[in-house]
Amino acid sequence: MMDLKEKEFTYGNLVILQIRSMMDDMVYSQELTDAEIVNISLDIMRILMEYSSGLAHARNERDLNLLSKAMENEDELIFFIHSLYIDSSTKNSLLNEVFEENEIENINKLIKHYKEDE
Repeated sequence: MMDLKEKEFTYGNLVILQIRSMMDDMVYSQELTDAEIVNISLDIMRILMEYSSGLAHARNERDLNLLSKAMENEDELIFFIHSLYIDSSTKNSLLNEVFEENEIENINKLIKHYKEDE
């Protein structure tokens, strides 16, 4: 798991500070934690990888459209960030719930699902 205090994340932490500063300049009203910024960034990377590799399915077309609009307009960027925040927060909560309940069968199903997507 990622520990943002590790030396390997020194540059990553500087980038998080830079992102936070830019968000303040945008008058983005929601204060995001470092982990939330990392989750949103990973989602953006996932969207770019799916698009560039041709793996973007119809279910992810919405993400790609939102990203495209976000690059054109600050209001659309704010909407995109908020959308990814809600999505990643929901998925994170669900995953933590599965892990806390130690439902091994559900975890195995989840891993199998992602391996099938590869």
